[in-house]
Amino acid sequence: MWSRAASTMGSSQSKPQPEQSNLVVAYKRLVTLILILLLLGIIGIRYFDILPQMSGKGLQLEHPRFINVLAMVKAQWLSVNRPQQLSLNWVVTAGDDSHPAPVVVTMDAGGWPLPQSRNNQGCQLLWWQLLGSHLDSEDLVVVYVSDSRLCRYQSVSGEAILYHLDSGGVNFLTKGH
Repeated sequence: MWSRAASTMGSSQSKPQPEQSNLVVAYKRLVTLILILLLLGIIGIRYFDILPQMSGKGLQLEHPRFINVLAMVKAQWLSVNRPQQLSLNWVVTAGDDSHPAPVVVTMDAGGWPLPQSRNNQGCQLLWWQLLGSHLDSEDLVVVYVSDSRLCRYQSVSGEAILYHLDSGGVNFLTKGH
């Protein structure tokens, strides 16, 4: 009898109990979940750290586009005998894409577009008229600088496009300038 009891005790210790196997499975799942959350946390931190840099890159890409649009506007202005108001050859939408409207801009005697009003809203409207995109106030800050007579379009990361209303000149400033 002792031999039979010993053999059953030995076999019961070699087989894992259902409670032990459930604990091992739960432990493995917990470790896996912690590793996944840690990985997502690292990726999330890197993503949010790079967002300000990405908005600056977007503005850096808009700089040559802004210059090219100004050149196209001036060429169109010259081809139609230099009017004070110029109806551009493209349409922009008000955001709902249902009612496209022709774009009419006020032109300087030198051939560059001017904002309808010399304030932040005028500069914001001019951006929309020329580039066809509304400015998101979280990504880009628009400021009319009255003493320099320019529109300043600045990203949250510090890069900026300066549009000089007296000369039609465009500058791109990197962070810190």
